[in-house]
Amino acid sequence: MVDDISQMTAPELERILIKYAQVAEAKGLIWADAKAVCESLEDKKKVVVAHAAGDAPLDSTEAKRERFAHASIQYADFLEGLEVARRQSNRAWVEYSSARDKFEAVRSVLSNRREEMKRGIT
Repeated sequence: MVDDISQMTAPELERILIKYAQVAEAKGLIWADAKAVCESLEDKKKVVVAHAAGDAPLDSTEAKRERFAHASIQYADFLEGLEVARRQSNRAWVEYSSARDKFEAVRSVLSNRREEMKRGIT
């Protein structure tokens, strides 16, 4: 968004700060949604295992049924979907964190600029 904020005036910095705040909020909401998807999938993991265990031979012990479920194509597909969701959530976190850091950097520069103006340095 901005190449060199060190030469900007306080009003210009305030406008940039508002834009960065909006971007950070938008990225934060995207991350929150992606995180919710991951958490929902994590919550469903036991359900998928239980469902896949239902296909195990009837005379199987509970441990064998669980191993059977973990080896199933259904569970493997579920794990692949969970991996995709985690990757999306992690990337969304990076984007949010970066946007938040940019906001904080501009806020810091603006604060310093205001202090300089108070002291008559600028």
